Amino acid sequence: MQAVWGAPSSPQLVAPGDNNVPITLIIDNQGNVQLSNASILLTSTYPVRFMQNYLNVGYLPPGQPIEVTTYASVYPNATSGVYQIPAEIEYFSTSKLFTTVSIPITGYTNFSASSLWGSSSNPLVVSAGSARQPLTIILSNLGDVNVDNVSITFPQNDYPLHFLQQSGYMGIIPAGLYSETTLITSVYSNASPGVYYIVGTVNYFGEKQTIYVPVSILATLEPQCRQYGVLPHLLNLWHLGTTTFQ
Repeated sequence: MQAVWGAPSSPQLVAPGDNNVPITLIIDNQGNVQLSNASILLTSTYPVRFMQNYLNVGYLPPGQPIEVTTYASVYPNATSGVYQIPAEIEYFSTSKLFTTVSIPITGYTNFSASSLWGSSSNPLVVSAGSARQPLTIILSNLGDVNVDNVSITFPQNDYPLHFLQQSGYMGIIPAGLYSETTLITSVYSNASPGVYYIVGTVNYFGEKQTIYVPVSILATLEPQCRQYGVLPHLLNLWHLGTTTFQ
């Protein structure tokens, strides 16, 4: 008995931690007699947990594969491979056949993160001492499976940042795409200019993955600007390169 995540016409890749994914079992009666009152008894065995243990099939004609779809989850600590999961086929009400189901687990998950102050449509310049600024976290799904129920969390304090909001929800991130969340954050007044790698935790599929998010802190230009007569409200324009000063 074979298994395909999703359906033979629309197969899916599945990774460790995936939950409630449709899986289609393909039963092929290789005998020469039609079987009736057929059913399948499934046993949840590492690394697969079935949502239903009993599946009614009905008739199994000889030489004609029959498809039955149910749902299953994959243990978060599973490794890639093809697993043989025990199953039992009952037919003619009293006869039993013990067999296995070949179930592949070949997908993987991986993430990268970046950040910007403000948003992509309205970026901000932030320096030491800036308070209550929006920090947008951009999380990219580098794996080959969709991930859902995704969120990212940060400690309240990780020099030079103080997070007034420590977590953001991102929902579903399809393979190869990204999602964003914005957190209100302040910068320590004694922070030096530079790029800091802030430790975050990506939560998905009930799993956790540590990730390092680069955050840029720019130099404080206001004292120098005041020296040369630049008005404070023009500072952001100077940083963004939209104004030229002679």
